[in-house]
Amino acid sequence: MKILTSLITAIVTIFHPAGVDLNMLSATYRSLQYCLTDYRAQHRIDQLLPEYSRECDANPQFLGNIDDPELYTLVGERYLEGKSPTSLNWESQPLTKYLFGLSSALFGTPLPVQLVLGLLTLIALYYLARALLPPYLSLIPPILLAIDPLFRDQLVRPYLDLSVTFFALLWLLYLGQRGQTKWYLGGIILGALALSKSFSLGILAAVLGLIIAPRAYLKTLAVAVITYLFGYTMFFVTGHTLLDLLTLHVNTLRLYRSYVPEYPKGEVFRIIIIGAWRTWWGDKGLVPSPFYTPLWTIGLVSALYLALCRQVRKHHLLFLHLVWVFLVLGFISLRLVFPRYLLPLLPSLYLLLVIGVKNLLASIFRFATVKP
Repeated sequence: MKILTSLITAIVTIFHPAGVDLNMLSATYRSLQYCLTDYRAQHRIDQLLPEYSRECDANPQFLGNIDDPELYTLVGERYLEGKSPTSLNWESQPLTKYLFGLSSALFGTPLPVQLVLGLLTLIALYYLARALLPPYLSLIPPILLAIDPLFRDQLVRPYLDLSVTFFALLWLLYLGQRGQTKWYLGGIILGALALSKSFSLGILAAVLGLIIAPRAYLKTLAVAVITYLFGYTMFFVTGHTLLDLLTLHVNTLRLYRSYVPEYPKGEVFRIIIIGAWRTWWGDKGLVPSPFYTPLWTIGLVSALYLALCRQVRKHHLLFLHLVWVFLVLGFISLRLVFPRYLLPLLPSLYLLLVIGVKNLLASIFRFATVKP
């Protein structure tokens, strides 16, 4: 165990040698825009979450934001100390941040969690590919994901999107099995997915399950709800009720809806097609994404091509990935967008890319070999 711990620590140090000053981050957190008095009054935060207001200065002056990776590092360690998931960063779900806190306690950094999640994500994608591709092509989708700039960036910075991607792939693996006999395992996976970053993605995954495998689905959903509630144990320990949790989630939706409502819809497609996205600050101009690769564009074209093929509807596994891609794209297209929001659909997009190219080449070969 000591050897493994030392090895992981050494690998992480290569990528992330600098430590994190939690006291400095905590001081910065207390002046975030979410702590401003008028914001808290607008969303009734002090009444709903008094433990959150205690983390803020009495009359904070906005001094700038913490980058998300540093915020999640701070929050994960505070959660591990026993604080309620609603005491800091209440607007995103707590599971991944708990993992970051545990990793920080063991290794002094949250990055080992990302390395493990990254490896497991590639393995899960390989098993998904094996169900749809011949053995000699099954390694291509995980290789494409492994070299993807967005995926590699998540390995060296503690964002929440990689965790979402991993649990989404587990959910796709579960739905891809005919019968879904291990309904309790599916419920745990679905609950963990909803707890990883955004419960909205958990709802999307649940909708996908209802479309793909509606039979005996109520038991899976029941386990997912129980799993989700378990993630908020410290919320209930601090005296809150189920009604408080429901109100919290309604306020979370209100918060996201209040973000720049005039932001144009469909910006996610601009990112995929040309690798640029529109900001909502300054001159609100277009900025290039440093993570863009033309493979995103080819993957989307391949997904559209496969969706138009009649036989796809009869192919359970292929239909599963297509529905997931378009569900996620539809959801992201209605909100503010960062390029990293694409990560949960990239594994399926790369899988569809390989399948589409394979089918296209097979069609061309058949056409070329037809005798005149």
